[in-house]
Amino acid sequence: MTVRIDTTRGELIAERELNAPRAVVFKAFLDPQQVACFWGPVGMPVPATGVKLEAWAGGAFETLMVSDDDGSEHLMRCTFVEIVEPELIVFKEHAMGLTSRMMLDEFAGGRTRLRVVQSDVPAEIVGPDVLAGFGSFLDELAAYVETL
Repeated sequence: MTVRIDTTRGELIAERELNAPRAVVFKAFLDPQQVACFWGPVGMPVPATGVKLEAWAGGAFETLMVSDDDGSEHLMRCTFVEIVEPELIVFKEHAMGLTSRMMLDEFAGGRTRLRVVQSDVPAEIVGPDVLAGFGSFLDELAAYVETL
C-alpha cells in the first residue's frame, strides 16, 4: 500500500492491492450496506443508515461518519461524475471541492489493484493525519473485501 501527496499537482495518490475480484470490489463501493462496513478511517465508522448512494452520473453519494471518541459527526456530500463498471468511479466532494477517481485493475488470481487519485486537494488538509486516515480506510476496505 502506498499513500502520498503530490504537492506540485495538489493530488493525494493511494494504491492498494486487494484479495478480491474486481467485480466484487466495484460492487462494494456502490452498495450502501457494504460501504457502511468499510468507509472512513479507523475511529470514524459509518452507520448503515448513514449512507446515501445514487449510483449514476449526477447521483448523490453521502456518508455520515461518527467519531468513536466523542460522537461528533462528519457528513461527506458528493456527486458522482462518472461510473464505468467495473473499472472506474469518479465523484466530487462538495465542501472541499476535491475530485476522487477510483480506478480498479484486475490481476491474475482474482486480485484487484485499487488506485485512488484525489485532485484539487486543499493544502490546509494535507498532512500526516490525512495520510494515516486514508491508509486506515484502505486497510478497512482490504479486510472487508477479503470476507466476501
